[in-house]
Amino acid sequence: MLEPTPIPACAMPSTLAVRVPKADAKYGGEFEDAVTIEHVRFDQEVPERKTGYQLSDGSKGVVFVDRITSTGAFAVPVDSLVSVDGGDDMAVVACRPRIGFAEVHHWELEVA
Repeated sequence: MLEPTPIPACAMPSTLAVRVPKADAKYGGEFEDAVTIEHVRFDQEVPERKTGYQLSDGSKGVVFVDRITSTGAFAVPVDSLVSVDGGDDMAVVACRPRIGFAEVHHWELEVA
């Protein structure tokens, strides 16, 4: 069976710290301890693309997480907090899976 080609590690130079919302929290704003995803790409300015969606107003960009190349990769839930290379926290406002050969190739996280 054919597998989609992973995004090359040389194109994924950053590290992402992810804090997902606590499932058992009574109130919002409580997060699990940070986990790390290595080999991600953060594009602050996204040129017009033919992906079928537009970035929301106030968006800071898109983080690309490859299913194979990104060590520790997972579908990051909306409302998680992420930090790229130790920068400021940003909220995940969308997690869009990109499918290749009937399985997830990578995720595109819109952050604000």
